[in-house]
Amino acid sequence: MVVALAGAGLAYPRLNTQKRHLIGWRDITAELGPVRWPVQVVSVIHSREKLQKILAHTIPEGTPRAPAVDYRRREAILIALGPRSSTGYDLRVTRITESSRIFVVLRERTPRLGQHVTPMLTFPYRLITIPRTDKKVRFHIIGRL
Repeated sequence: MVVALAGAGLAYPRLNTQKRHLIGWRDITAELGPVRWPVQVVSVIHSREKLQKILAHTIPEGTPRAPAVDYRRREAILIALGPRSSTGYDLRVTRITESSRIFVVLRERTPRLGQHVTPMLTFPYRLITIPRTDKKVRFHIIGRL
């Protein structure tokens, strides 16, 4: 019994007891359009130049133009999964919450057995904006829906 109480006492300070609240976000994926992301990319972007640099580095030929974002008030978050083998894959934002940090939760949808999909390379990603903050951003991607 003493061991259990001691263990509970050590774990207690590590629990996150802060309340989280939802924050507003905007999906601007369509403004960037289809992009062939050859690798996984997860980035918090504080300037148009940084987004344009990521696009140029990742897609050197035919680099798309970065969409307009008011970086004085907002910041962009880019999450790209990399190549997938069919049209059955997708990526959706489940929720974004804030406490001492920003928590971005996404869900990757994968094709189900028997689902009609087209076999071809696809590149699921999301480009979203949130209010500008100095807080650290943490990501959690839930897979295989």
